[in-house]
Amino acid sequence: TAGPSWFDLPAPAEADLPRLHREVEALRLRNHLDPKRFYRKDEGEGKGIKGLPKHFAIGTIVPSSTPFGTQSADNLTRSQRKRTLVDELVDDAEAKRYAKRKFEDLQAVRGAKGRNTLHAKKALRRSKW
Repeated sequence: TAGPSWFDLPAPAEADLPRLHREVEALRLRNHLDPKRFYRKDEGEGKGIKGLPKHFAIGTIVPSSTPFGTQSADNLTRSQRKRTLVDELVDDAEAKRYAKRKFEDLQAVRGAKGRNTLHAKKALRRSKW
């Protein structure tokens, strides 16, 4: 553990590292999902599983109730809750739409670079008179 000054934060098991790496990578890439939000760059990016901290834990948010005993509107419904953060991101329709639109924009730009280039090259080779 990390010690009593860090509330005995445990080190994750070796078998859980690939799953936890996906979760941490999703957190690191969150700025690509929402164009309106800015997140500061993390240190230790791009190191793979070895870039994970030695002691860390990933938890779940416990639904809270309002003072009157009813559920808060900020809580996710039971059907919206997923097992992992990655599952939530995959199921998010708005994030899917944004990612698909950005992918199509990139594909259009990349496809336009090679379109009609042969015709333009042949036109440059033709004699001017």
